[in-house]
Amino acid sequence: MPWCFPDRPDAVEALDADAHTLEFLRVPYWHCKPILAFGASQALLAEAQIPALPDGSAAPG
Repeated sequence: MPWCFPDRPDAVEALDADAHTLEFLRVPYWHCKPILAFGASQALLAEAQIPALPDGSAAPG
């Protein structure tokens, strides 16, 4: 089951304000777990330095 994040700017803003959010995003990425980020929540992936791969290609890490 993928980790899912919301497509609401206010929710993303609230998550981005929490220092633990980026670590919460990085852990499943490091363990090769799927992460599903809709619309506005893609900004969280960028902030956590997780590459978005819309074309389905393999992650560089």
